[in-house]
Amino acid sequence: MQSLPLVAAGLALLVLTSVDFALTTLGATARPRLSGAAARTTFALLDLGSRVLPRGPLARLAGPAVMLSVAGAWIAGFIFGWALLYAGLGRTVTVEGNATPGFWDIWAHVGHLLSTLGGATTQPNGTLWNAMDVLIGVNGMAALTLTMSFLLSTTQAVNASRALARRVLLDGRPEDPLGYEAEIAQIVSQIQAAPFALYYSHPDPATRFPAALEQLAVAAEARDAATARRMAGLVAGLPGLPTDAETGDFSGCVRRWHGRYTLGRDPITSPL
Repeated sequence: MQSLPLVAAGLALLVLTSVDFALTTLGATARPRLSGAAARTTFALLDLGSRVLPRGPLARLAGPAVMLSVAGAWIAGFIFGWALLYAGLGRTVTVEGNATPGFWDIWAHVGHLLSTLGGATTQPNGTLWNAMDVLIGVNGMAALTLTMSFLLSTTQAVNASRALARRVLLDGRPEDPLGYEAEIAQIVSQIQAAPFALYYSHPDPATRFPAALEQLAVAAEARDAATARRMAGLVAGLPGLPTDAETGDFSGCVRRWHGRYTLGRDPITSPL
């Protein structure tokens, strides 16, 4: 028996997940919604834990945990979207023994196809559903391939931003923050394409890009207004960073942004 509410829910979940996945992995400048919520929630839980647990291990865990939660959100969206759609369309799947398939039979069928493992103990109920199964398999292959590419882009952005952070924070407040202009522009572009790189924390205070950016913002404002405006323009594309140097609080904007990506939000010179 068909169920239009299940069909509508499945289609809505598939569209939401597909748009979020495509814009995040291919969009380069997208602001992810579904995956962004998963990332923020995971980091917030780690931040709460950092107030009672040693922050060193949590800092090492932060980036991988966020990426796993993002991948989990995409997987859950695809598998439940297809399962709800299939369940709502009626008898789309045949179970061994010709028993009436339940929701979890359909869920397992879809899950095996998305993971390219095959149909397990279930089979499509006819030629149409056999063809539909191909779409699910292609969905799974595309998701796996693009996720691996996105993960590579993320780790490259993490490594580049950490290298700059070490230069800035180990040298102390730079007299000429625009001396890092080319590196900052490159890193901002990389993080625009891989925004979850910002959640990769580090036990070493001298390896945190948000902390380094705060130092550069302070140094830019201390130098002159033109330097502050130039620096604000360079970093304006970073996710979630409102930078308006005209207000005279460029470093304040960066400081608040820095706090969003720092476990426990201690001063930047304090060890974890």
